[in-house]
Amino acid sequence: MTKSQGLRIRELSVFGADKKTATILFKKDVKVVNGASNTGKSFLLSLIDYMLGKEDLKLIKEAAGYSECRMKLYINDTPFFIIRKFNDETFQVYRGHEEEEDSFYSYFKIGNETKTVKNISNFYFKELGLNSVTLAKNRSAKKESLTIRTLSRSIRSDEKSIIDDVSPILTPVYTEDTKYQSVFKFLLTGKDDSDLETLVSRGAFTSEKKGKISILEDLIVDLKEDLTFPKESVEDLKSSKDKLQASIEETLNRVSEAEKSLLDIVNTRKIVSKELDIANYQVRNLTVNNINFNKLNALYVRDIERLSSQEEAAFLLTVGHNGECGVCGQSSKNICQDIRYIDELAVASLAEIEKIKIKREELLFAIETTNRKKNLFEENVLKLDDKLKTLDEDAENRSPIIKLGDENLGALRKKMSKVSADLYIQKKITRYETQLQENELEKAPKPYGKEKFLPESSYITDFCLIYKKILDEIKFPGAHNVEFDFDTYDVVIDGNPRDSNGKGVKAILHSVFKIALLIHCREKGLFHPGLLILDSPLVTYRDPVKHRMGDLEDDELALKQTSVRYNFLDYLSKISHLAQFIIIENIDIPEALSNQIEVETFYGKGNSELRTGFF
Repeated sequence: MTKSQGLRIRELSVFGADKKTATILFKKDVKVVNGASNTGKSFLLSLIDYMLGKEDLKLIKEAAGYSECRMKLYINDTPFFIIRKFNDETFQVYRGHEEEEDSFYSYFKIGNETKTVKNISNFYFKELGLNSVTLAKNRSAKKESLTIRTLSRSIRSDEKSIIDDVSPILTPVYTEDTKYQSVFKFLLTGKDDSDLETLVSRGAFTSEKKGKISILEDLIVDLKEDLTFPKESVEDLKSSKDKLQASIEETLNRVSEAEKSLLDIVNTRKIVSKELDIANYQVRNLTVNNINFNKLNALYVRDIERLSSQEEAAFLLTVGHNGECGVCGQSSKNICQDIRYIDELAVASLAEIEKIKIKREELLFAIETTNRKKNLFEENVLKLDDKLKTLDEDAENRSPIIKLGDENLGALRKKMSKVSADLYIQKKITRYETQLQENELEKAPKPYGKEKFLPESSYITDFCLIYKKILDEIKFPGAHNVEFDFDTYDVVIDGNPRDSNGKGVKAILHSVFKIALLIHCREKGLFHPGLLILDSPLVTYRDPVKHRMGDLEDDELALKQTSVRYNFLDYLSKISHLAQFIIIENIDIPEALSNQIEVETFYGKGNSELRTGFF
């Protein structure tokens, strides 16, 4: 068995406490619900709409006491059971056709999704195997996602829209044309608008433009308040910056020269200080030597004086002495020996004196030499002291130059920083003023032309051929030359626009449009939910007296004389493997079709033995 594609509704019921459940079954893939007016046929259509995600449900008086709607269906041959309370945003979805805890699938809702509860469209599209589809909702290609509600325009028609002059895939709200044209293009080609770049709309552009201009004007005012030299032009600031830079470089050179000179002075002072230390050391050494030499000289002098006294005493002792005793006059060996000893002592003293004198002369020469050296070193010490003083004075003279240079550099750099900051601010002001001019001159982007949203001609050609074949199959009057008018997004049959016909003809041609779209999707392997709901497609066969649409027009009378009613329903039965068809009608259905399609009639309150209505 071939797997059925798309949605197949099998049971729809409304439930209420202490109320008999109202149920309608869909046993065949073509079901006609017909009968008298005010029997709940339109309410049935509203219920299906409600279970497909319509926001609210307009209740009829017969629905009093009922609280929820239940729908059993198949999606790609998988059974589901959906419950939704009246005028509630939440759906309960179960796998299978029973409300059992183990088979609970998930909650879904209408409107914006929450973190855990997705939109009902997510359920239908996921089970139908459709990924996210992006639609352009206007000529600026503002995007929105395809929803089951947006799609419903292509799979259902109520009794008002089916006879409307508006294209079967559009709505009377012309501002929504682009969105529904995008739906038609997607169904026809399988291509959405996700690759189309979104343009800024004129209103949004104007608002955004005003906002940008206001922001830029505020920025410029704020920046001007931050200027240190608000009256200076950019050229003046650049000139000031150049002059400041030159002054900074000149001051840096002066400070650098002073620092270099000071460094030379410091280095020279180190050398001079070292030389002075050496000279002072030499003076100290020579002074000590001189003291020691003078002490030695004094010792030599005392030794000479002592030896001279000794020699003189010896001389006096031996002068006129003949070696005889002065008392007895006799010569004595001992006396002579003493005299000789004294003479020898005198001679020795003289010899020692001479040696000491020689040494003293050498010492005196050394003292003289030492004094000369000491004097030279002392003179050098004085010179070095003077040199140090001069160097210190030079250093003191250069320190103020360096200090003043540093102070000047600080002031110059501070001013340079302010000038540079002003130049940067002026640059930003200029950039913002340029942007302000560009924004004031900028024009809103032109919306895309309608050709940007048109399907390729080959798809339209195929669609028109399918449309023609359906007209052939149902034996619709005419030559069946089908063209597509992109201005109205509708068909032209044998040169006559669809909307130029009477109500009944427009209804048939409207229905054929949606059937042709379904067949095109199936033949091309493109997405279609596989459900088509038509309210009053055969309105041409109405009773002109009883029906509120009144008398038939000429083309409707001509159509009524044909077998289109039978052929149309027969054709639906032949293609029922492609989709489920639910037809709402006021007219009787040919008996010959009773085995091919399912018919359920609401007879009204005057027939108590038969089903009077939906409730």
